[in-house]
Amino acid sequence: MITNQRGIAKRLMSEEDLQKIHNFMQDSLQKSAAKIDKIFYCPHDISDNCECRKPKPGMIVRALNELERDGVSINVPKYLIGDSESDMQTAKNAGITGLKIGKENKEFKNLYQAVKYLLKISS
Repeated sequence: MITNQRGIAKRLMSEEDLQKIHNFMQDSLQKSAAKIDKIFYCPHDISDNCECRKPKPGMIVRALNELERDGVSINVPKYLIGDSESDMQTAKNAGITGLKIGKENKEFKNLYQAVKYLLKISS
């Protein structure tokens, strides 16, 4: 998972606060036998012009590098599921396929539909 969290730069929350949110999310997912392997976040504000903030591809590059270092094959089709145009631009900037979800989207109304599609095309 990759996520922009400029609330840290604005001092609206600390990195410890964000970690508590991530832990709660992981605990909730675990109850359904699901998990997120890794969470990458950008703590910078828009004005910082960093390389990790979406729509720049820095977080995706970092994630792929870490997965490869951990022995995960990255020579597979890659997808970014997101709910904003910025997410779709991030996918484009990283050279991967973006799947947009949301009520206004005709193809994928929610995350479940997008994941179901990915499972279908990968089998």
